[in-house]
Amino acid sequence: MIRLLFFIFFFYKLLKYVFFRKTFNHKCILITGGAGALGVELGRLFSNIPGTKVILMDINKPRLEKAREVLPNVITVCCDITNYKETQKAILSLLELYDIDTLVNNAGIVSKKSLLQLTEKDISLTFAVNSIAPMYLTKLLLPHMIKKKKGHIVNISSVAGIVGTNKLTDYCASKFALVGFHDALRVELKNFEGLHSTCICPYFFRSDLFKDSKGYPWPLNYIMYIYSLKEIANLIFRDIVSVKEKTIYPKIFGWLIRIKYIFPKYVQDNFISLGSNVD
Repeated sequence: MIRLLFFIFFFYKLLKYVFFRKTFNHKCILITGGAGALGVELGRLFSNIPGTKVILMDINKPRLEKAREVLPNVITVCCDITNYKETQKAILSLLELYDIDTLVNNAGIVSKKSLLQLTEKDISLTFAVNSIAPMYLTKLLLPHMIKKKKGHIVNISSVAGIVGTNKLTDYCASKFALVGFHDALRVELKNFEGLHSTCICPYFFRSDLFKDSKGYPWPLNYIMYIYSLKEIANLIFRDIVSVKEKTIYPKIFGWLIRIKYIFPKYVQDNFISLGSNVD
């Protein structure tokens, strides 16, 4: 029986790879949170593709200037993506000059506070950056992509957008919202030719947001590990280029999430808490 299940699984994977593999020629990529460590690394990877334009968008002007020093060929735009009017103005200006075909909603913030420690401003800002801004940007760029019959919307969410954990109540809720947005958007995009969507859900990695996170203790850290910045950037780049629909890193988390409901709640909660060291 187990052998039969394995055969069916691998046969399905083979059919999916051969007959349902998507391709997309990314020529102009807009990356939000572009001055952050992951944004710069993704910008570097995409700028290595001949003939590809990369636009880094961020609210932090000094860090954008540093990113431009590292990547002299990229275009930088300073913009507060939580402000709809400002974002609209920036997008309309960019579309006059560039044929943007890919949006990477990468910008994100985290407070690392318990619910009782969070202020109203903390909660509002977390949702504004992590959930609402991606909807703004998608809404503003989608008409252009529909007209061109070419577009790829990429949402960088998190494993914390699939399972909840302590000291991340606002972050988890905002990333859950982003996953929900992606799922609903995917259904809407089926009505249009040449449009694709991707949702990326990584575990902690060495970035500006979770650089001090410890992750799971030994020996679990060998299978549920914290990626380096370059490792996670390469995985995300690979899955954007291959137009994956939804990915979870490491893959073991994907399997655990699928079977978590067979375990009692206290087992789920204790296991998740074991690997959610965010101090």
